[in-house]
Amino acid sequence: MAHEWNSLELLLKKKGIGPEGSKHLSASDLDQLKEILNQKTYSITTLATLLTALILLDKTIEEKNFLDGLPLSTLPEEVHFLFTQSSSNPLGQYTIQTLLKKSLTYVEAREAMTLLLHSDTPDYIKATFLEAQRLKRETSDENRAFFDVLYENCNRLTLPLPLLIDIGDSYDGYDRHYNVSIFLAATLASIGYPTIVHGVKSVAPKFGHTSHGVLQALHLSVSYSLSICQQKIMDSSVGWAYMDQSVFFPSLYALRAMRKEMVKRPFLATFEKLLQPLQSTTGNILFSGYTHPHYKQEVVQQIARQNQAAQALISKGLEGSGQLPLQRTTTLMHWDGQVISEHICDPSVIAFSFEQKPGKYTQATDAAILGLDALKGNKNEAYYSIVYTGSTLLHCSLSIPMEKAKQMVEDSILSGKALQHLLAF
Repeated sequence: MAHEWNSLELLLKKKGIGPEGSKHLSASDLDQLKEILNQKTYSITTLATLLTALILLDKTIEEKNFLDGLPLSTLPEEVHFLFTQSSSNPLGQYTIQTLLKKSLTYVEAREAMTLLLHSDTPDYIKATFLEAQRLKRETSDENRAFFDVLYENCNRLTLPLPLLIDIGDSYDGYDRHYNVSIFLAATLASIGYPTIVHGVKSVAPKFGHTSHGVLQALHLSVSYSLSICQQKIMDSSVGWAYMDQSVFFPSLYALRAMRKEMVKRPFLATFEKLLQPLQSTTGNILFSGYTHPHYKQEVVQQIARQNQAAQALISKGLEGSGQLPLQRTTTLMHWDGQVISEHICDPSVIAFSFEQKPGKYTQATDAAILGLDALKGNKNEAYYSIVYTGSTLLHCSLSIPMEKAKQMVEDSILSGKALQHLLAF
């Protein structure tokens, strides 16, 4: 079910998108905001995030007059620092620096990311920092620091394996297409390529259906410890595993409520899916996606710079995932451990006749039914997604000829082997 947004959240959804996509608040919107302030029943985190957007983005005359004429006495004391540009909180100080459009050094950004993970840092300050960073647009050094701190603080086990495929979907899930990641993972495992999937049940801003929800619909576990997941991976009759962020990164998982109230997608969403909670001895083959053009190069360059993965394949897939669209060509960025290259993926290589139409508020139960039917040999949308995405992944990362990779994937599905691996989890 779609998340129901309150009035203040709807204003933030309109204003806080980003430097290019945001809309100005109308006179009517600003009157509504005044009324919300008078009622004093709002989330301070949501209000602080909206004020951050109003301060940092270009303003109309109406918006400027609204801010200039806004008495601090009408605002909660917690958000005064946004206007006085003074804060005793260390992360608040970094927020002010960001509001002034001054980039943080690598060391400063590391400290800011560390403070974000501290439970004693107020949520409204965390939200203002994250919003200010997204609207200013994070520099490469800032992203490097954020990614490094997240990677260093993630619980992780190393497996005695030379290869591990790592499917990193966007944690806020799918709401227009169907998530087939666990079916893809089981299929890859069934042909000898151990695979992990990870995520959460639900998180802002999309609150879409996730692998967690699909597993629940199939009555499979979503809460195995890392050590149990390690056993599942090492068991050749399983060979794949799902790990929940609540297990491998509790302090990041604890930010869910704050992320809901700040409404917009922070940089956390870019990096949380790339943390390799289970890792092969040489690092994983990361398979993930991007949405905004700015991240086409940025994500794969950060992975290459960090040098903790064996390879990375980052596509402009469905809803920020690596899952390749069936109705159009798309871009895939590949870091092979040494060089970054760009490829065009074309679904016509698997020769199918199927029309993939975006839905509205797609559900985990439907994705579970579709994926299960696919592994039973029903050539539906999920079947072709698994075959196309799986064969492309094997072709690009392991240099398996495309036709051979396609045959390997289809043989495993049609023989029932992929289904056996799914249900063995």
